[in-house]
Amino acid sequence: MTFVHDPVDDTNTNWQSRTHEAVVQKLPPQDQRHGCWRNDAGTFSANFDPHPSPQMPVATTAPQQQPQMEDLGTTTIEGIEVHGRRITRTIPAGKIGNDQPLVTTNEIWNAPSLMGLTLKSISDDPRNGKVTREVVHLDLGEPDQAIFQPPSDYKVQVQEMHQVPCEQLPH
Repeated sequence: MTFVHDPVDDTNTNWQSRTHEAVVQKLPPQDQRHGCWRNDAGTFSANFDPHPSPQMPVATTAPQQQPQMEDLGTTTIEGIEVHGRRITRTIPAGKIGNDQPLVTTNEIWNAPSLMGLTLKSISDDPRNGKVTREVVHLDLGEPDQAIFQPPSDYKVQVQEMHQVPCEQLPH
């Protein structure tokens, strides 16, 4: 299954490679995105003004130790200036069955000029190991519009969104 969001046409497309079918979901215009909406088929709904339901209990948790935040300054990745921060959390001994404190760190490098896009992240957790993700090639040019289209041999169904009373949406 492939999911593509086209921000220019404001569509979400799901492609099923097994069946060679695609569903193109046309989202409501940005200036009309409030309230509840449902697609033609009734298979997708969205509330663009979510509010807490009175029936939903509010989760309460014991006070947690505050994470330590560290400003890492700026550097460049793929020619783009990024700003970094490191968040360190300590899970006290005995909190989750651990016999000693567990220290986890998350280092995140975001590009302010690209709406905060994360270009690098490093997660170091003794339970899962160290994971590094980094952009290694960044092309800021306009993408080929063909990447937003299902292959030509796919059966394509286009669905429009229509505003509905929020009471009609499943809870």
